[in-house]
Order: sequence, then structure tokens, then C-alpha cells
Amino acid sequence: LNGDLRKAQTLGFTTMAMFQVCNAINCRSRTTLVFKLGLNTNKYLLLGIATSILLQLLATFLHPLQIALGTVTLSLWEWATIFLISSSVFFADELRKIVRSKIKR
Repeated sequence: LNGDLRKAQTLGFTTMAMFQVCNAINCRSRTTLVFKLGLNTNKYLLLGIATSILLQLLATFLHPLQIALGTVTLSLWEWATIFLISSSVFFADELRKIVRSKIKR
């Protein structure tokens, strides 16, 4: 980061937003795996997720929004890192569902 506060804030802001997207996917069921439910069974959730990601992209790439929100452009590598980190909540909850189903048997 080389001491760039705006970069760090943008990374944190975007990571938290993506954590929420991953968590929204998991919250559809406390016990059923997402892949058993199907990703496209809730069209409104998919629309909300797509909208959230689009708004986050605009906030980090569109110059007027960067000025208004104090964000900076993120590299493809930074976006990949954000998705990797934020998906941890998804995989952790899926693992919890698997363990819970094994214990209940």
C-alpha cells in the first residue's frame, strides 16, 4: 500500500461490501448448501447482488464517484484478492452446513 490511506480505505470498503454479498448468498438457508439450492433460484437476490457489485465497481472506477466517496481505482489483482478474502465467509458457512449435517446423522 505504500502508506496510501485512500487505497487502504477503498480496499477495506470494497472488501466489506463483498463480504456482505457472499453472506447474502449464504443466508438463503441455514442448513442447505448453496449449490443444492441453486444459485439462480432467487432472481431478486441475484439482481441485488449484481446491483451491489456494479455500484461498487462504479464507486471505485468512475472519477466523479471517486471524488465524492474518496475512493481510488483498484487493480485487477486487488479485486481478485478482495474476492478471495470475502469468499472465505461463503466457504466457512458452507463447511459449517456440511459439518452440521454430518453431526445430525
